[in-house]
Amino acid sequence: MMRWRTCAAALVIALAYPAMAQDKAPVADYALIDQAIDGGRLVQARAMLANQRLSEGNQPSTEFEILSAQLALAERRDAQALVAFGDLKTRGVADCRVDAGLGAALVKHQRAREAVAFLDSATQTCPDRWDAWNALGVARDLTGDWKESESAYERAFSLSDNKAGIMNNYGFSLLINGGVKMYH
Repeated sequence: MMRWRTCAAALVIALAYPAMAQDKAPVADYALIDQAIDGGRLVQARAMLANQRLSEGNQPSTEFEILSAQLALAERRDAQALVAFGDLKTRGVADCRVDAGLGAALVKHQRAREAVAFLDSATQTCPDRWDAWNALGVARDLTGDWKESESAYERAFSLSDNKAGIMNNYGFSLLINGGVKMYH
């Protein structure tokens, strides 16, 4: 009889342990998620955010919301990113990534004049974010401020290894402002 109770207790513990372990997913390192988004490893970032969502439950942290909005922007879900960043800004979240993301989303919605203020704020608060400088370059192009766009692209170049993305925007800038002569 004693042996049966011991086996039954061990079985109950063995069956309960995995359920208890699954209650709380491991917490992701937010900096690693940010690096995955910045590096274009969007599938990895999405998986890390999903894992983080499990650990945070129904009340996601502000950091989780910022990274989710950044991922939406990186995945070209521009309307979703605009709403998410706009909500964060409305709630008074003071973070240069919110300003940069909101500015970039506004640019993608052809609202460059509005975007400039947010992108200027982002580049002043966090001058090491190449993505904010790149988006500022695009916004300045769309507002016809060529000298400022050139300066923004140059700063983005100095901060990033993503030279192709910046070069694409800068090259288009030169084409539209007459800085490059096209020959047939």
